[in-house]
Amino acid sequence: MHHPTYPPIKARKKKKKKKRKKKLTNQHSPNETRSSPLPTPIKSIHPTIKPNQTKQNLTLPSTPTPTPLTTTTMNHKLSQSIYNAIFRRNYVFVGAVFAGAFAFEIMFDQATDRIWDNINRGRQWKDIRARYVQED
Repeated sequence: MHHPTYPPIKARKKKKKKKRKKKLTNQHSPNETRSSPLPTPIKSIHPTIKPNQTKQNLTLPSTPTPTPLTTTTMNHKLSQSIYNAIFRRNYVFVGAVFAGAFAFEIMFDQATDRIWDNINRGRQWKDIRARYVQED
């Protein structure tokens, strides 16, 4: 099978587009007529504020006072201190994971041993050893 060879592709140079600057003027053409000498009024953002109110007359609707954020601030401080103490450095985080896993394993082992001893009370060697061991 014969594959055609193509001439090498030349890199195209991007043409820079010239930006046109628009001139902003407040002048109107002589043929243009205006209906009123004042600019058009701004539309109201809020339904209770009328568009023709001046800046001095504008009042915002009453809003309830914000609730104190002490619990949020305390939670943020606690989480920030935990992050700074454990998660900020990788080796401290890995050490905390290993220490936590070790402590969990000890607690889990003790709990399962207690459950096993309660279920099998009187049937284990430590319970019946006195019957079979003879003192010399």
